[in-house]
Amino acid sequence: MVSADLVHRVVALVRGYVIPAYRYALGEVGGVITNDFDQWMIDYIIQISGDTTMVDLRSLKRSARRPLEGKTDWQKDQAVMDAMLVVEQAGWAVQVENELHKKRVTWALNPGLPEMFKEYRQKVIKAKQRHADYIYRYAYDKGYERKLVKGYTPDLDK
Repeated sequence: MVSADLVHRVVALVRGYVIPAYRYALGEVGGVITNDFDQWMIDYIIQISGDTTMVDLRSLKRSARRPLEGKTDWQKDQAVMDAMLVVEQAGWAVQVENELHKKRVTWALNPGLPEMFKEYRQKVIKAKQRHADYIYRYAYDKGYERKLVKGYTPDLDK
């Protein structure tokens, strides 16, 4: 028999250190888990499709600052452009402005995306909100307001 306090400390250790360490070791070093930027872009486009009809290079790079971390500005531009090419080929977006030399590239999103991927979109949004809640859990304990990810509404918890 062990105390409840010990169980809570072990769970916190596993969730806060062991799981992230395994993700790093298996994903980034071992290559078992792939964090493909194209998949990130697809999930992001599906997530925001219910709230916006247009996206631009600047906002996509800002949203992707974590997956693009450590890259030069030119590499970031190219990564976003390449990932959006996949989205365009799927018929989910159309490039409406292309002035890459001025860093002005804009895409119009397919208005049917939110309905086409309704269930998947909700799963992506819920997962991102769970992740945000986990990250900000200590701030919430101190009384800070809950941060909501794009597209999240409290009725998604039901």
